[in-house]
Amino acid sequence: MKVASGIAPVAEMLARGVNVALGTDGSGASDNQNMFEALRFAALLSKVRSPDYPGWLTADQTLTMATTGGARALGLGDRLGQVAPGYLADLVLVNLDSIYLRPLNHAARQLVFCETGAGVDTVLVGGRVVVEGGRVLTVDEARLKKKVQIAADRLREQNRGEWALADRLAPIVGRVCRALAREPYPLNRYGSADWLDTPVV
Repeated sequence: MKVASGIAPVAEMLARGVNVALGTDGSGASDNQNMFEALRFAALLSKVRSPDYPGWLTADQTLTMATTGGARALGLGDRLGQVAPGYLADLVLVNLDSIYLRPLNHAARQLVFCETGAGVDTVLVGGRVVVEGGRVLTVDEARLKKKVQIAADRLREQNRGEWALADRLAPIVGRVCRALAREPYPLNRYGSADWLDTPVV
C-alpha cells in the first residue's frame, strides 16, 4: 500500500491454485517489516475488493500465505513453513498472556487481526534460539541502534543535494504516475474506481 501499487486479487489467485506468499518486502515498501501487520492488512484488504464475504480471506488462509506459501515461493516448501518432522525449526512463540490473545477465543483469528508482535516471546531459526523473553540474543541492540543512527545521519548529510532534487521532482513524477495509472490495465488494482474521475493536476 505504501508504494500505491494497488490491491492484488489474492482470493481469485488462490481459487485458481496460485501459490501466494505474504511478506514485508524491504524497508522502502514496508517500514516496520512486521509480519503481524502484514497478516492483518492482507486479510482486511480482501474485504475492500468485494462485498462478497465468501471471497474474503480467512485467518487460516492468511497464515498459510505467510508460512507454507512463503516457503514454496522460496523453493523450500519441503524444508520450511510448517511444524513437522524433517522441517527446519523456524518458529515464533507468542506469549498467550499477550493482551491481544486474552481471552483466547480463536488463535488464528487473533494472531491475524489482533496481535501486533508485542506478544512475541521466543524466536528460533533452524532450532537456534535467537530471541528469548522478547530480547534479541544475537546482537547488542543498544549498540546497533547507535550505529544505525550515526549511519543515517551521515547518509542524510551526504545526500542533501539529492534529497533537494527529489523534492523538486516529486510533483512532476506524481503527475506522471497518476497519468500512467489511468491507462487501461487488465486488473482493477484499487478498492474504488472513483478516483479516475478526478483531474490530474
